[in-house]
Amino acid sequence: MSELIKSAPVPAMPAPRARIGLVLAGGGAKGAYQVGVVECLAREGVRLSAVAGASIGALNASVVSATPTLAAAASRLAAVWDEVGRAAGGASLGIADLLLANPVTRPGFLEDLLRRHVDPAELSDGLPLWVSVYPSPPPPPGQPDVGWLRDAVLVDASMRAEWLHVNALPPQERHAALCASAALPLIMPPRTVGGIRYRDGGIADNTPIRALIANAACDLFIVVHLARGVLWDARDYAPGRILEIRPAESMQGAGPLGGVSAMLDFTSDRAATLRRQGYQDAERVLAAIREIITSANALRRSQDTMLQSLRLLVDEASRADQQ
Repeated sequence: MSELIKSAPVPAMPAPRARIGLVLAGGGAKGAYQVGVVECLAREGVRLSAVAGASIGALNASVVSATPTLAAAASRLAAVWDEVGRAAGGASLGIADLLLANPVTRPGFLEDLLRRHVDPAELSDGLPLWVSVYPSPPPPPGQPDVGWLRDAVLVDASMRAEWLHVNALPPQERHAALCASAALPLIMPPRTVGGIRYRDGGIADNTPIRALIANAACDLFIVVHLARGVLWDARDYAPGRILEIRPAESMQGAGPLGGVSAMLDFTSDRAATLRRQGYQDAERVLAAIREIITSANALRRSQDTMLQSLRLLVDEASRADQQ
């Protein structure tokens, strides 16, 4: 039996690739930054196995999921944000205009945008996609809906973020799930999915890597943040398997309301600036991306070769026992 085992040839196998998950954080208009990151990753030839997002990151992630290649996804994302920029206008607006007269945050804009650029049917066969959402029960009959205030300020500890596997939802609920993740309190209405009302997932889980850790069996995670000083520690999740891309320069606007401006300024000039910044920041860490992906690919090949050899041993032993 030992002679048979030693002489058994190992059949040629295609070189396995590491499973890479992409996590896109939320941040309103700052999501244009992620377009540049995706463009850079596509140029590098990165192949994704799963994607997750929160808020605006969920919308960007849906385009990545529904598009056959990352290069095509980068082109589609650029078209989406070009359309957003045209709707918002080319000149920066004051805070009052951003809050009260912003066409991008009017009811129905997101649904129309998704309808034009993300076909629910494409998500059936697309990359596995998870988005974070925040359960927000409706008010008692006859009472005003102030749930957004509780959600945004209190973040009720008993109501934690959930992750929706968008591909597995009925096609008619997929856009609702994406809009639910992006339903900014006070600005966007909540959405109902599976009979449950949800708001912006960024309230409680703005970087939903746990959805991929729990469901996607990835070897490596690329996490794209939309703030420099985000309180997020990779060591709390998957040590040694996370590559972070963060803005090298502040993305906040000037003045005490600069954060609001950065979240709501969807103008084309601002989007173009953020897109360039995202590309440059991703390019800055390309050496690390290459090294980590190469190591992950080698580990995946080693694991697959070992498993294949074990299967051959078992098969040969089984045949020998039968003789």
